[in-house]
Amino acid sequence: MKLYHLTLTILLVTTNLLAQQDDTDAPTIDWQTGPGTANIGKMAEIKIPEGYLFTGVEGTRMLMEHMQNPLSGTELGFYAPENGSWFVVFEFDPI
Repeated sequence: MKLYHLTLTILLVTTNLLAQQDDTDAPTIDWQTGPGTANIGKMAEIKIPEGYLFTGVEGTRMLMEHMQNPLSGTELGFYAPENGSWFVVFEFDPI
């Protein structure tokens, strides 16, 4: 029997994720906005309520690098409210 470990990292931040247009070095992120659903890799699905954002693997990597956060290589998604007051990074590690 295979067990899987889905890591959920929650970080509180005080910057606005949508203020990227003011940052000329900011990457262009393909955001999915709520309401809707998004895939977390091939592992799960998340419901995105109105007022929230989600991006997949590539968007997560670009955003984490831009924020100078270390990458684990297992990132699957990034979820946050539009005001950017906090965010969640979904990662997967088969254990």
